[in-house]
Amino acid sequence: MAIKTLEDKISAIGNPVSMLRNAPLGPYQFPIQSEFTNWRDEQEAWRSSAVLFDQSFHMTDHTIEGPDTKKLLEDVAVNSMANFRKDIAKQVVFCNEEGFYVADAIMFILEEDKVNIVNKPINRDWLQYHIDHGDYDVTSTTDDRALDNKGRRLGYRFEVQGPNAWAILEKMNGGPIEDFKFFRMGYINVVGR
Repeated sequence: MAIKTLEDKISAIGNPVSMLRNAPLGPYQFPIQSEFTNWRDEQEAWRSSAVLFDQSFHMTDHTIEGPDTKKLLEDVAVNSMANFRKDIAKQVVFCNEEGFYVADAIMFILEEDKVNIVNKPINRDWLQYHIDHGDYDVTSTTDDRALDNKGRRLGYRFEVQGPNAWAILEKMNGGPIEDFKFFRMGYINVVGR
């Protein structure tokens, strides 16, 4: 039988989770060249001063928005969405209808009805399948990782870590920054913006 549709492929394989999880992605070469002198210097800076991580290119961003965003997530994830509110991040674990693990990701709640899920392509595919075939009033936008994206990124993500990180961020902000808790988001100015 010639496979012409996704339904044909699922019928031939019998298990969409297995099909997605074992999809031939090819060899993985990290898409960003190293910008540091050597690994030891980077680790020492992380421990004794601060480092700037550019995390903009190695993962896929999947933004989901609409009145059914929370419902979709409650249907496909094992996490409770009871504390679902703006400016919280959480690790989210996706499972199939039988409760078997599919994938996990980091989810940033941008608005009451808008999330950005930073993940691998399998997570995006799993969610997009449910968006396309479920009864959810949501839209989604994908900003693929650099390996799969030949254009310009829609968003960028940086991380500052180390004992001097907070002082560096306050200098960049032009003043004190409100202290925020684990997996919470805050806002700072960069060069007066």
